[in-house]
Amino acid sequence: MTIRHAIFALALLRGCLPDAVPAAMPQWERDAACDVALAYRLDARQTALLLALRVHENGPRGCEFGVGAWQPNHPARRFAAAPWLSFRVQAEWAAGTIRKHGFSGDVAGWAARTGWCLPHERRQWVRSVERIYRKTVQGT
Repeated sequence: MTIRHAIFALALLRGCLPDAVPAAMPQWERDAACDVALAYRLDARQTALLLALRVHENGPRGCEFGVGAWQPNHPARRFAAAPWLSFRVQAEWAAGTIRKHGFSGDVAGWAARTGWCLPHERRQWVRSVERIYRKTVQGT
């Protein structure tokens, strides 16, 4: 077992990544998202948000985490033809935004600070992401 997998196993034991929530994600996506979370040194709540963003956004290749969804030439969308690389780049942009803006559990506040979603969609977006986030954190 590598150190990365040991840290991931510890995160699972601490309840940050229960199997119940990211079941909507294929295993390779969960592994890749967790690798990015480790690389960006996200804590348990931040990792839960990263997974919640993926489940909520559920974007096509090139927009898996919703990064640059309304900007066709956004740099985070440049690898749409390569599924694994596209997913990784999207996860890195999302993790960077989570880290930069210091998410600490307040989805609505974080969304407002980052401009992650369009203002007219924010209330519905926040409700959906909060629901997924709570399931991820609580494992229910």
